[in-house]
Amino acid sequence: MRATFEFHKICQNCGKDFLAQKTTTCYCSHACASYAYKAKQRETRLNTESKEVVLRNRQSLQSKDYLSITESSTLLGVSRPYGQCGRCAVSGKRRRDKWHRNTSL
Repeated sequence: MRATFEFHKICQNCGKDFLAQKTTTCYCSHACASYAYKAKQRETRLNTESKEVVLRNRQSLQSKDYLSITESSTLLGVSRPYGQCGRCAVSGKRRRDKWHRNTSL
C-alpha cells in the first residue's frame, strides 16, 4: 500500500492554493502548466530572434563607410537617435555654448 501525502502549494502561474501530491508540482492544473510552458518557449524564441537581428544589423552597418545618425545610434545601442546632437544635426543648428569648439558633424 502506498502512502498518500498532500502538500498545500501555490500555483506559480495563477496564484491559487491547491493540494499537490508531489513536492515537485508547481502548477494547479494542466492548463496552467501548458500556459507556463508556452510562455517560456515564446520568451526563448523572442530572445534568440532579437539577438540574431541585432547581430545582423550591426554587421551590415559596420561594413558601411558613412553612417546616418539613426544608423550610428543603432550601432552604438543608443535608444534615442534624435537626442541633442541628432536634433542639431538634422535641423542644421549648432549651439556653441553646449559643444566644444572643435566638434564637427
